[in-house]
Order: sequence, then C-alpha cells, then structure tokens
Amino acid sequence: MPRQKLNQIVNEEDDQFSCLTPEEARQIAKDSISAFFKNRTFKWGGPIPEHILHSDVNIDKVLNTSIADGVDQVYYAIHKAEQDCPPERVLAVLDECSKKWISKELAAGIMIMYFRLCEGIKFEV
Repeated sequence: MPRQKLNQIVNEEDDQFSCLTPEEARQIAKDSISAFFKNRTFKWGGPIPEHILHSDVNIDKVLNTSIADGVDQVYYAIHKAEQDCPPERVLAVLDECSKKWISKELAAGIMIMYFRLCEGIKFEV
C-alpha cells in the first residue's frame, strides 16, 4: 500500500471525533468521565463532585491528551513524587477504560485524572 494512502487511513482512524461539534465531543468526554469515576473516591476519601470531574480543565485534558503523552505525564509525575509505578498499574487503568467502552482517544486524559484524584499524584499544569 502506498505510504500516502496508509497515512490517510491512519489519520482518519485516529481522528474519530473530527465529525463531531465541540459540544458533542465535550458531552462524550463528560459521559466517559462519569462512567469511569462512578463510585470512585478521592485518595483522602469522599466522593468526587461532578463539578470537579466535569471542569473545563479536566474535559480539555481528556479531549487533548494522546496515549503516548498521557503515559509520559503519568510516569514523570509518579517518578517526581518518588513513588514506584510498575507498568501494570498504568495498564490496569487503561484496561479499565477499555472494559467500560471508553474510547482510546479519551483514555489517556482519564488516566491522568485517575492518578491525580484517586492516587493523589501531583501533575504539572
């Protein structure tokens, strides 16, 4: 297959949200966040309020973080916090996203949210 055609296919598959309005994409992100964080609590206890889960910062992070960037950010933040992070820990969060039918395009941002809210890891903004 010619390289140009292969790149076109890859780009079309990677950009599944391009046919949505910004409002539709944000709603899908909110629905995915709600599905993942249902019954989850802050690291220090207590439910995570919807206004925090659905903040503009979190929605933007979920919509704009690739898997590669998300994994890099998680490992960097965990290393900076001087905590051990076996790959299984990161993969378990991504696997849970998959099991909840969360799009791979949104999983990295949700993973960052999980480590920040549920594991107490600080991330640079």
